[in-house]
Amino acid sequence: MNSPLRVISSPESVTAFDPRRSRTWADVKLSAISHNIRALKRQVRENSPLGELIAVVKANAYGHGASAIARACIVSGLSRFAVATVTEALELRQAGISGEIFLMSAFLPEEAETIVRADIIPFISSLRQAQSLVEAARSAPFPARAFLTVDTGMGREGCLEDEAFFLWKSFYGHPTLRFSGIATHFSSVDEQDWKEPTHEQIIAFNRFLISLGEESLSAADDGRGEKGVTLSLCNSAALLRSSALPELLSATAGVRRLLFRAGLILYGIAPFPEMQEEGTSLQPALSWKARIILVRELPAGATVGYGRTSTLHRASCIATIAAGYADGVSRRLSNIGHVLYRGSRAPIVGRVSMDQLQVDLTDILASDRNHDVTGDVVTLIGEEGTERQTAYDLAKQIGTTPHESTCSLSSRVPRLYSL
Repeated sequence: MNSPLRVISSPESVTAFDPRRSRTWADVKLSAISHNIRALKRQVRENSPLGELIAVVKANAYGHGASAIARACIVSGLSRFAVATVTEALELRQAGISGEIFLMSAFLPEEAETIVRADIIPFISSLRQAQSLVEAARSAPFPARAFLTVDTGMGREGCLEDEAFFLWKSFYGHPTLRFSGIATHFSSVDEQDWKEPTHEQIIAFNRFLISLGEESLSAADDGRGEKGVTLSLCNSAALLRSSALPELLSATAGVRRLLFRAGLILYGIAPFPEMQEEGTSLQPALSWKARIILVRELPAGATVGYGRTSTLHRASCIATIAAGYADGVSRRLSNIGHVLYRGSRAPIVGRVSMDQLQVDLTDILASDRNHDVTGDVVTLIGEEGTERQTAYDLAKQIGTTPHESTCSLSSRVPRLYSL
């Protein structure tokens, strides 16, 4: 007689697997975050006496885990954070993060009340956004704080100069809304031909500051006892190139501080080729591993993967890796990407599928074909012996930004943190 199906009734009775003995996982070194913060603080001090850092932790801290990264930043003396959505800001507040949180992307008017209640500092791009904060803060104990965003050439968010001037004058000293800062965003500072467009944007930004007047900037009051305006222009690439931007603060009167937004470089990821090629003192914080779950010997002429896009020209040892595009491996790496194994580069063959990909281990295992390597670990981002594959390397292969390489890591990839 067949035994009845056994149903596990409570989650507590299920034994959790160590992800390092399972499919795929990411190791995040918090010591690298601390190291990078120290290095960036030194560079900011060298280039600007008014300079301070904001840790950009949007998109789950570029895939590294927002709450864990925020706590590591606080330990290293960094208490300002930038996000892209109200939800991201609330997740930080719910994790006990009490520092200043800046909302860099545009928000909907119906989100204004939540922004005020959570003491979030949004970047303002329209009169309607400003008015929604005014209404939401009427019963708040302090005025809502916001940064006025000036569109100097990005064309994405912010106000053109005339509109920005109108907003500054309209809400200057307002009882429920204070512009405690002014911001802009560079469009091309991470490009090869970055100098001319970046200088044009800085000139436009400084022209706007001059139009407001030194007295107006100096007397700006955030409603909490702090006078003087805060400026924020520089993202990661601009921070690295700030020594080549001497006119960055040509109008310093009335400026209390200059906030540098550390995004990619906080995590040790190169924002442009020179940093990748010349090396840097910054340390990559994340490495990404996956396990070999199947090894097969396939004959010459066999095809691999959906669409039969790869035909083997010789008898080959093909390994299946437990990571696919649902985990964050770009499908565009099909037939062109690599993983690292035993200190060598193993090419991806066939299309990357949702849950797995295949690599060719024929040459790597040429003298070890009888050994069962099922369960062995490969590296998608990180180092193996003398070989290294960075987030920038992955991005370069498929013509995308290095942000995508770690931001794409899904919730199926556990993050394991170490000091």
